[in-house]
Amino acid sequence: MEVIVVTGEKDPTPVSKTPQPPLHTGLFPLASQLTNFHLLTNPCQVTMPFIRSELSKQSNNLKIVVTSGSCVDDVGLTMENKCPVDVCRRLLQCGHLYPNSRHGCSETEDIFVLKNSLPHFFIVGNQEEFHTGSFNGTRIVCVPKFCESQTAVVFTKHHDIIPLKLKISF
Repeated sequence: MEVIVVTGEKDPTPVSKTPQPPLHTGLFPLASQLTNFHLLTNPCQVTMPFIRSELSKQSNNLKIVVTSGSCVDDVGLTMENKCPVDVCRRLLQCGHLYPNSRHGCSETEDIFVLKNSLPHFFIVGNQEEFHTGSFNGTRIVCVPKFCESQTAVVFTKHHDIIPLKLKISF
Protein backbone atom coordinates (compact mmCIF):
# COMPACT_ATOMS: atom_id res chain seq x y z
CA MET A 1 0.00 0.00 0.00
CA GLU A 2 1.31 3.44 -0.95
CA VAL A 3 1.05 6.11 1.76
CA ILE A 4 0.90 9.72 0.59
CA VAL A 5 1.15 12.66 2.99
CA VAL A 6 0.44 16.11 1.58
CA THR A 7 1.40 19.28 3.42
CA GLY A 8 -1.41 21.33 4.93
CA GLU A 9 -1.62 25.06 5.61
CA LYS A 10 -0.92 24.65 9.33
CA ASP A 11 2.05 22.32 8.86
CA PRO A 12 5.60 23.54 9.53
CA THR A 13 6.49 24.68 6.00
CA PRO A 14 6.34 28.09 4.28
CA VAL A 15 2.65 28.60 3.37
CA SER A 16 3.25 31.76 1.35
CA LYS A 17 4.94 29.65 -1.29
CA THR A 18 2.81 27.64 -3.72
CA PRO A 19 3.28 24.81 -4.24
CA GLN A 20 3.91 24.41 -0.55
CA PRO A 21 6.98 22.23 0.10
CA PRO A 22 6.54 18.73 1.52
CA LEU A 23 6.99 18.04 5.21
CA HIS A 24 10.54 17.26 6.28
CA THR A 25 11.46 13.57 6.50
CA GLY A 26 12.73 14.22 10.04
CA LEU A 27 9.09 14.38 11.16
CA PHE A 28 8.68 10.74 10.07
CA PRO A 29 12.08 9.15 10.81
CA LEU A 30 10.95 5.52 10.48
CA ALA A 31 8.23 5.87 7.85
CA SER A 32 10.40 8.03 5.58
CA GLN A 33 12.78 5.08 5.15
CA LEU A 34 10.02 3.03 3.50
CA THR A 35 9.71 3.02 -0.28
CA ASN A 36 5.91 3.21 -0.14
CA PHE A 37 5.86 6.37 2.03
CA HIS A 38 5.72 9.66 0.10
CA LEU A 39 5.85 13.24 1.39
CA LEU A 40 4.49 15.51 -1.34
CA THR A 41 3.92 19.18 -2.07
CA ASN A 42 0.61 20.97 -1.74
CA PRO A 43 -0.91 20.80 -4.26
CA CYS A 44 0.49 17.79 -6.06
CA GLN A 45 -0.27 15.48 -8.92
CA VAL A 46 0.28 11.75 -8.52
CA THR A 47 0.28 9.13 -11.24
CA MET A 48 -0.36 5.57 -10.11
CA PRO A 49 -0.80 2.28 -11.99
CA PHE A 50 -4.24 0.73 -11.80
CA ILE A 51 -6.34 -2.25 -12.70
CA ARG A 52 -8.07 -1.47 -16.00
CA SER A 53 -11.64 -0.30 -15.57
CA GLU A 54 -14.11 2.13 -17.02
CA LEU A 55 -12.19 5.04 -15.45
CA SER A 56 -9.65 5.20 -18.23
CA LYS A 57 -9.53 3.19 -21.40
CA GLN A 58 -6.60 5.14 -22.89
CA SER A 59 -4.10 4.92 -20.05
CA ASN A 60 -2.65 2.42 -17.63
CA ASN A 61 -2.24 5.10 -14.98
CA LEU A 62 -4.53 7.04 -12.71
CA LYS A 63 -3.97 10.79 -12.54
CA ILE A 64 -4.70 12.07 -9.04
CA VAL A 65 -4.62 15.73 -8.00
CA VAL A 66 -4.36 16.41 -4.26
CA THR A 67 -4.71 19.74 -2.47
CA SER A 68 -4.96 20.76 1.18
CA GLY A 69 -8.21 22.56 0.37
CA SER A 70 -7.21 26.23 0.49
CA CYS A 71 -8.24 26.65 -3.15
CA VAL A 72 -11.69 25.24 -2.35
CA ASP A 73 -12.03 27.49 0.70
CA ASP A 74 -10.99 30.58 -1.32
CA VAL A 75 -13.36 29.95 -4.22
CA GLY A 76 -16.13 28.96 -1.80
CA LEU A 77 -16.05 32.50 -0.41
CA THR A 78 -17.26 33.80 -3.78
CA MET A 79 -20.06 31.27 -4.29
CA GLU A 80 -23.58 31.14 -2.88
CA ASN A 81 -23.50 27.36 -2.66
CA LYS A 82 -20.50 26.60 -0.47
CA CYS A 83 -20.80 22.80 -0.68
CA PRO A 84 -17.18 21.66 -1.14
CA VAL A 85 -18.09 19.14 -3.84
CA ASP A 86 -19.82 21.90 -5.84
CA VAL A 87 -16.81 24.19 -5.38
CA CYS A 88 -14.58 21.36 -6.65
CA ARG A 89 -16.82 20.98 -9.68
CA ARG A 90 -16.41 24.69 -10.35
CA LEU A 91 -12.61 24.45 -10.12
CA LEU A 92 -12.59 21.49 -12.51
CA GLN A 93 -14.92 23.35 -14.86
CA CYS A 94 -12.68 26.44 -14.98
CA GLY A 95 -9.60 24.21 -15.34
CA HIS A 96 -7.41 25.83 -12.72
CA LEU A 97 -6.79 25.08 -9.02
CA TYR A 98 -6.22 28.75 -8.10
CA PRO A 99 -8.37 30.84 -10.44
CA ASN A 100 -8.30 33.82 -8.06
CA SER A 101 -4.47 33.55 -7.78
CA ARG A 102 -4.36 34.46 -4.09
CA HIS A 103 -1.14 32.47 -3.96
CA GLY A 104 0.46 34.37 -6.83
CA CYS A 105 0.82 31.30 -9.03
CA SER A 106 1.17 31.38 -12.78
CA GLU A 107 -1.56 30.11 -15.10
CA THR A 108 1.10 28.19 -17.01
CA GLU A 109 2.32 26.09 -14.07
CA ASP A 110 1.32 22.49 -14.85
CA ILE A 111 0.49 21.63 -11.24
CA PHE A 112 -2.30 24.25 -11.19
CA VAL A 113 -3.74 23.93 -14.71
CA LEU A 114 -6.36 21.23 -15.31
CA LYS A 115 -7.76 22.31 -18.67
CA ASN A 116 -5.92 19.88 -20.94
CA SER A 117 -6.59 16.76 -18.92
CA LEU A 118 -8.87 16.39 -15.94
CA PRO A 119 -7.62 13.99 -13.28
CA HIS A 120 -9.33 10.69 -12.52
CA PHE A 121 -9.46 11.76 -8.85
CA PHE A 122 -9.49 15.21 -7.25
CA ILE A 123 -8.75 14.91 -3.51
CA VAL A 124 -9.32 17.93 -1.28
CA GLY A 125 -8.28 17.97 2.37
CA ASN A 126 -9.28 20.04 5.40
CA GLN A 127 -13.00 19.94 4.77
CA GLU A 128 -15.69 19.73 7.47
CA GLU A 129 -16.68 16.16 6.63
CA PHE A 130 -16.15 13.32 4.16
CA HIS A 131 -17.94 13.86 0.83
CA THR A 132 -17.64 12.41 -2.64
CA GLY A 133 -18.99 13.51 -5.98
CA SER A 134 -18.04 13.62 -9.65
CA PHE A 135 -17.55 15.94 -12.60
CA ASN A 136 -16.99 14.83 -16.22
CA GLY A 137 -15.36 11.54 -15.21
CA THR A 138 -13.40 12.94 -12.26
CA ARG A 139 -14.17 11.51 -8.82
CA ILE A 140 -14.13 14.27 -6.20
CA VAL A 141 -13.13 13.27 -2.67
CA CYS A 142 -13.40 15.76 0.19
CA VAL A 143 -11.45 14.62 3.25
CA PRO A 144 -12.15 16.00 6.75
CA LYS A 145 -9.54 17.97 8.68
CA PHE A 146 -7.10 15.33 9.89
CA CYS A 147 -6.19 17.12 13.14
CA GLU A 148 -9.86 17.10 14.18
CA SER A 149 -11.14 13.86 12.66
CA GLN A 150 -8.05 11.60 12.34
CA THR A 151 -9.58 10.44 9.07
CA ALA A 152 -7.50 9.31 6.11
CA VAL A 153 -8.72 8.00 2.76
CA VAL A 154 -8.00 4.54 1.37
CA PHE A 155 -8.29 3.80 -2.35
CA THR A 156 -8.86 0.13 -3.07
CA LYS A 157 -7.49 -1.60 -6.14
CA HIS A 158 -11.03 -1.43 -7.54
CA HIS A 159 -11.12 2.36 -7.08
CA ASP A 160 -13.46 2.35 -4.12
CA ILE A 161 -12.89 5.23 -1.70
CA ILE A 162 -13.10 4.40 1.98
CA PRO A 163 -12.67 6.85 4.84
CA LEU A 164 -10.37 5.33 7.47
CA LYS A 165 -10.66 6.59 11.05
CA LEU A 166 -7.34 6.31 12.87
CA LYS A 167 -6.79 6.31 16.63
CA ILE A 168 -4.07 8.86 17.28
CA SER A 169 -3.16 10.68 20.45
CA PHE A 170 -1.37 13.99 20.11
